[in-house]
Amino acid sequence: MSDRSIAALRSELVQVAAVAVAMIEDLDTGVAVIRTHTGIAEVDDTIWLIMVEVHEERIRQDAKWGAQHHLPMEWLSILGKEYGEACKAANEAHGW
Repeated sequence: MSDRSIAALRSELVQVAAVAVAMIEDLDTGVAVIRTHTGIAEVDDTIWLIMVEVHEERIRQDAKWGAQHHLPMEWLSILGKEYGEACKAANEAHGW
């Protein structure tokens, strides 16, 4: 892949992540509460909290599968699977 195509792919993936964060923000209500190693902390920075959740999910995935390094098309296949599961969950939440 050329540097230009890698930069374009990276930019598109950042946009995908930004949309996912925006969706999570819309799902969440009220003051966010997170559990930390020192107890419960109230934080009103929703995006930061979501990024903490994403980081924790990456840690869980690495623990389960080991460090993952794939070609872009393989990552997109994994992303497609996760997107399909999110669509199914949205349909079920909507009563479809």
